Amino acid sequence: MCGIAGFLGYNAPSRALAITLGQLERGTQGSGVAYICKRRIHIRKAPVHPAEFFLKVVDRLPKTCTIAIAHNRQPSKGKVSYENTHPFLACNKEFALVHNGHMFDGKARKIIEKGKHKIQGETDSEIICHLLEDLIREKNSIAKALMALEDYDFSGAVLLLTRNYKIYGLRDSHHPLVIAKQNSTYAIGSTEKAIKVVMKNPEKIIEPKPYQVVKLGYKGLRLIGKGKEPPKTTWKYVYDYDWWKNSRWYW
Repeated sequence: MCGIAGFLGYNAPSRALAITLGQLERGTQGSGVAYICKRRIHIRKAPVHPAEFFLKVVDRLPKTCTIAIAHNRQPSKGKVSYENTHPFLACNKEFALVHNGHMFDGKARKIIEKGKHKIQGETDSEIICHLLEDLIREKNSIAKALMALEDYDFSGAVLLLTRNYKIYGLRDSHHPLVIAKQNSTYAIGSTEKAIKVVMKNPEKIIEPKPYQVVKLGYKGLRLIGKGKEPPKTTWKYVYDYDWWKNSRWYW
């Protein structure tokens, strides 16, 4: 279980990281942020507690950058290390990725390992990053590539930050993804309460359907595809409950 976040608006890198501080129940063993400056994706990350990471980098992050994604990690596969910490950068440097979940299809890993991709860590999430790079090239569409993840036994929620200043997102039937809007500003998080760290009174809360692609840019938000009906679960109540604040691993 991990937490993913995104922000479109002034001071986006710091605000995306601030969202991760509101969802520490989802992971405290790694933190990172990806943002764009001068059409180049920059990544800062470290295998440390998100609060520690935030304090170290917040004064160094450019406030004028207006689009970013971030991550807080709870390892399920792969040791706590820099290489296994999100975000991951595609080999062609066209997008960065953060992911919450798993991919159970070992065939995809074998395909990627036989290709020309440079794999640095041990996580399924990095494999998804390289798989998407191939799928985007094959389908000539980021939205279609994301939808195709279902064919590879994908599990989770994922955000992509592309070099042309867009955030794309997708979730499956069991992992949360929440989007909030206030004027021309957008925030994305794994939980609604995490978003409210940076957006106290949002005008609108949006929860995309499973396998409905989120496309967010300066022209606004677009949901691509009809998606699937989500199952009736209690995940939002479990993740919004504050039992974790008294947990020994919170700090």
